[in-house]
Amino acid sequence: MTAPRTPTRPGPRQRASIDDLVLTAAGVLARDAQGHCLLVKLTYDRYHPFSVPGGGTESAENPRTTASRELAEELGLDLALGQLACVDYVIGRDRPPVIAYLYWTARPLTLQDLDRIRVQPTEISGWSLHGIAECAQLLPPGLGRRVTASFAAADRGAGPLALVAGRLPDPDATASALIADERAKTTPRSVPPDGVVLPMDRATYLATRPRAHCQSEVLLTRPDGRLWISTTSGQPRLPGGPVPVHHELPQQTAARHNRLQGILTPRAVDWVTHPTGLPTLVHLFSFHTTSSPSGPGFWVSADRVTETLGDPAGRRVRSVLSRPGFTELVDGTVPEEAR
Repeated sequence: MTAPRTPTRPGPRQRASIDDLVLTAAGVLARDAQGHCLLVKLTYDRYHPFSVPGGGTESAENPRTTASRELAEELGLDLALGQLACVDYVIGRDRPPVIAYLYWTARPLTLQDLDRIRVQPTEISGWSLHGIAECAQLLPPGLGRRVTASFAAADRGAGPLALVAGRLPDPDATASALIADERAKTTPRSVPPDGVVLPMDRATYLATRPRAHCQSEVLLTRPDGRLWISTTSGQPRLPGGPVPVHHELPQQTAARHNRLQGILTPRAVDWVTHPTGLPTLVHLFSFHTTSSPSGPGFWVSADRVTETLGDPAGRRVRSVLSRPGFTELVDGTVPEEAR
């Protein structure tokens, strides 16, 4: 099939009644020269008092901005962030999924940095440095898995990581199984110590948090390097669609839309801003095939991606094709700090 004329920038996916809204958060992994990680002690959680500096994304922020802001607010530290450590798709039993980012600091912590720490007393009662084994014991299970996986990857010169529930993606994992596993847990969450009053209850907090759309796309390539462009919607796009977050994981959506059997490789999460709406987190996977998918579309060479898709989708594909492994993107581009 002949490719259509060069498109204008595609509009948002048609979501109809799909609930594709997720929460987003970001934290910081700050290590000293000996490899010990900086943990904070929370004032408001009796059962899981230890965490890494971080918190929920506010409106008009991307995750990297959130991580920097939280580090400054909680500890008074203005440290440059470096590479992404991981992005974790975290399933919850009584809330939307949280897409949680962790970032390394650009350099190790120094004694001067530690001397400058000033904790935010309403949320933080103290801080301490710990080795990886201690972090695994002190942190909540999900965050502990996220942190230890990031440490292990960094120590072997790998990363960033794409995780699901703190673990490397399992091709057999499903949203329903992960939600059922969460519901089977009995440990209370965010229970304050005696005498500590939370500024708002959990339900109110969750209801007032900013959301982002969640979308899944697949970079289908064949042996000659050409890419599959879908025209199902009437416009050229990468195949995929909105993720029904209470029923599917992003990789499930990607496989269903494209009727794929096999392992999809996570390649990027792209934070796409919309001036008049909510941001969209695009989960991009790659899959190699020798046959054309079902449905209308055409194959295109990599050097024609931009003129075919427009931006930011064209930038997203170019960024992924130019880098191995998993990549953090903002509006289709690798952030300067992550290059």
